[in-house]
Amino acid sequence: MYRMIGVRSARILRLTSTDLSPRVTQAMIYWMLRDSSGIDLYRFHALYTLVEVDGALKIGAMAHDEILKSQEFMAQRRGEASRPDAL
Repeated sequence: MYRMIGVRSARILRLTSTDLSPRVTQAMIYWMLRDSSGIDLYRFHALYTLVEVDGALKIGAMAHDEILKSQEFMAQRRGEASRPDAL
């Protein structure tokens, strides 16, 4: 999907973490996706539950609002492409 819409890089705008136990941490990340010109395509939140397994952190669960944000971006892009002045 990222290649199709022209994503070339991602940037973390905000990261907060909370230790839930000695082996479980939650990390909330606010991401920004950019195209090859550095233009901001869309932003989304993701919540990762990280679990320590054999000394390494693994993603145990993830929740995000990216599907909604990417659908809004695609709808906006389609709308602009269909306008005569957008050509």
